[in-house]
Amino acid sequence: MENKINTKEKIIEVSLKLFSEKGYEATVMEEIAKNVGIKKASLYYYFPGKKEIFKEVFNSVIEDYRSFVTELCKMEENSSIKLKLKKIFREYVLYNKKSIKMSFWDRFYYFPPPELKEYIYQKTLETGGEFSKKLKEIFAEGIKRGEIQGNNVDFLAATYHYALDGLALSVNLYDEKTLEVEINKAIDLYLKLI
Repeated sequence: MENKINTKEKIIEVSLKLFSEKGYEATVMEEIAKNVGIKKASLYYYFPGKKEIFKEVFNSVIEDYRSFVTELCKMEENSSIKLKLKKIFREYVLYNKKSIKMSFWDRFYYFPPPELKEYIYQKTLETGGEFSKKLKEIFAEGIKRGEIQGNNVDFLAATYHYALDGLALSVNLYDEKTLEVEINKAIDLYLKLI
């Protein structure tokens, strides 16, 4: 049983890499099997086809992201809201820089295979909504404590999220040092506005 789980995990891991590098259409079952070290026919023991492998990879990416965001948004009892927002901004952008899973997600969100477009958009909408809810809670707490001006939590969370995603999508344009500078400039500007 453990070998079956390990093989399935390896299929997901190899497929993530191949889909990220080559795209959905150019990734073929033979290549997945070869990179896993099994015969193509054995691949069908684990998954009925490429579409199901892709969905499993996508779900794995989503779950990893959910865990990351949940941990990232946890509030320390007496921490400053603005420091918390700064930490979230920095860690989120760096996560996008370092994670092949985020590269995978970005690629297929913007260039989805036609037969998986609705699936990808629906899952992304659900997951983005969860992150937005967590951000709204943080902003509401900041307003309650008097650390943040204004009262439109939806607007504050949305503009923060847009700034965050804007920089996160352009992480590959920067080396590590320049990215740190850009992160600080973006979040400092945002925090001055609120």
